[in-house]
Amino acid sequence: MAQRHFCITRDRTDKKKSKFEFESFLHVTQHPDFNRFTYDNDIAVLRLAEPIPEHLYRSACLPDFDDDNRLEGVEAIVSGWGSTIEKGPPSSIPMKAEVNIWAQEECSGAGYGRRKVTPRMLCANAPERDSCTGDSGGPLLLTRPYYTIVGIVSWGRGCARQGYPGVYARVAKFLPWLKVALRHACMCHSPKY
Repeated sequence: MAQRHFCITRDRTDKKKSKFEFESFLHVTQHPDFNRFTYDNDIAVLRLAEPIPEHLYRSACLPDFDDDNRLEGVEAIVSGWGSTIEKGPPSSIPMKAEVNIWAQEECSGAGYGRRKVTPRMLCANAPERDSCTGDSGGPLLLTRPYYTIVGIVSWGRGCARQGYPGVYARVAKFLPWLKVALRHACMCHSPKY
């Protein structure tokens, strides 16, 4: 899975070996309601031309719940190759940060002005920790009892700015669409929380 607005591939351990080629994908399935102006429904499923070597990734399950209250205040991990400081260079190695998932009401009331946080989005950050430029498409993961992808980095204002959390596609809201888009993929299910 990835963000529809950011569909590229790269070596998972060294950005200097990056491949920015759409030829790496056999097929991209974007959400039919993706809005390129608001980033609503910002999710896509990528079918790769070649498998990623197993030592370069860790698999993650889809959530099996759609309850906003279950994620409120939960600690999660965001990872990617984005900048480690606002307006800084991208990282040459994958980075991760522990962040806290916001309540949906708090997320919707964040200081984004006309840019609306929809029910298909969630917010997360922590003091001085956030997703940043270049992390788009990266996962927001619960780690216990095993990795479960609950969000995908979508947008935000700056990096780790107070009152401006990172905004993610809320994976649970896309489960019916994902089950169709991933019908030929190997699936696992996360436990109930």
